[in-house]
Amino acid sequence: HERRHALDAPLMLEAVAEQSRRRDGGLDLDRTLELILAAAREDRCVTQKDIAAKSGQRWDKVRTKVANHVRSLSIREHARSGIMAGVAVVPEANRADGGLEGEALAGFESLCLALNRKEKQRGQVLVAQERAKLAAHAREKAA
Repeated sequence: HERRHALDAPLMLEAVAEQSRRRDGGLDLDRTLELILAAAREDRCVTQKDIAAKSGQRWDKVRTKVANHVRSLSIREHARSGIMAGVAVVPEANRADGGLEGEALAGFESLCLALNRKEKQRGQVLVAQERAKLAAHAREKAA
């Protein structure tokens, strides 16, 4: 599905959910989404440690699994509602300013382009655009 750019195909979404259950060490997609939406309503970001805590997992047990978990969530939510949930997940050092840079930014851009091949924005412009969409979606869901 990835090679054919069919990440929103129903079978792919089922596979993403199953892979997440099997490999993510007890991290829960729905709890992570709940955490991200709550933060987005307040224009805040979350860290990978926050995600582990929300699922009731110890950080040292799941730290190597969180990035794949966030990727799975982003794929699922992009197919469901057109949002990139992972845009709200930042490194601990960037919690205050919400900055995505370096490896985190490159990974986010790569996934955005894989999910939306028509996307023209890059870098911080893309991050700002996707955060605005996430915040609007979160506020709409709360209403």
